[in-house]
Amino acid sequence: MMTRLRFLIFTLVLASSPASADRMGKNDIGLGLMLGSMHAVTGKYWISEQGAIDFGIGFNGRNALALYGDFLWHVPGIFGSGTKFGRETSGYLGGGAGVGTWNDSYDCGRWKCNLRREDSGTGVFLRALFGFEWFPARTRFGVFAELGPTLLLAPDTGGSLDIGLGGRYYF
Repeated sequence: MMTRLRFLIFTLVLASSPASADRMGKNDIGLGLMLGSMHAVTGKYWISEQGAIDFGIGFNGRNALALYGDFLWHVPGIFGSGTKFGRETSGYLGGGAGVGTWNDSYDCGRWKCNLRREDSGTGVFLRALFGFEWFPARTRFGVFAELGPTLLLAPDTGGSLDIGLGGRYYF
């Protein structure tokens, strides 16, 4: 009985571990969550050893939704190769675009609440991304942090800064 249990545990551990500790550029797909200025369900698809497509559905506020896609160019070893963390981490930069929609109504003041202002619309944005992703050895997870200046193109012009921290499970 113990031999079968050990075999089952060994098989499950082996099946859940990637063939290589280095996930970068293996054409894997990862799905996960991101928290920050835009909370999102996020995905990543590797198209080459250094190129990946990042995509997601973001939620910003109670009634706001954004769909985005970015191309990311990875720079493995950006933190050097002298430490385990440095060997397992890849920096990246890239850019992309998205579309967002919102529908808010809110009261005009703290004590006088009989006036309401409706604000809704759809917008288009461009963004640049800078970040890094850590791929711990012998796991199927990636943990990332990113920073992205964003330019709103429509319905008005403006700018903001996206900041995110998240993780993905790679299939």
